[in-house]
Amino acid sequence: MSVRAKKLVVIISATVSAVFALVKMVRDFIASDGLQYFSEQPYRLLLVTVIGIAGGITTLFFDRLTPGWRWRVKLFVLGLAAVFMTSVCGWLVYVFFSLGVHPVMLVFSPVTILMVLLWFRFYQVFRSRVDDSVDSASKQ
Repeated sequence: MSVRAKKLVVIISATVSAVFALVKMVRDFIASDGLQYFSEQPYRLLLVTVIGIAGGITTLFFDRLTPGWRWRVKLFVLGLAAVFMTSVCGWLVYVFFSLGVHPVMLVFSPVTILMVLLWFRFYQVFRSRVDDSVDSASKQ
């Protein structure tokens, strides 16, 4: 199979997946009566719009950063999220012990899995910068 055919397969499958996801979102929005939810209190729609615009502006500014600053911001945000999830896990352990539930159940909770994945990604991003600096030092 040629490279062009492989790209075509990926493009077609991504397009079909996007169409199915869009149809599912529209059906869920209609089924959950989202129009009534937002028409009862229009400030909710305004809040969603502001969040979307703020996210777009944040993405635009992040994209314009230099690679060094982009790495620093990514590392800071990942570290902040990982510390937050670690705090949540610590609180859950406290709650489990105070309720008398065995804390082994916490090991497979989505919160714990997310915490481990965030710390792993933090380590990957940190090592990527260290590896880049080691590679650039060895080239000189």
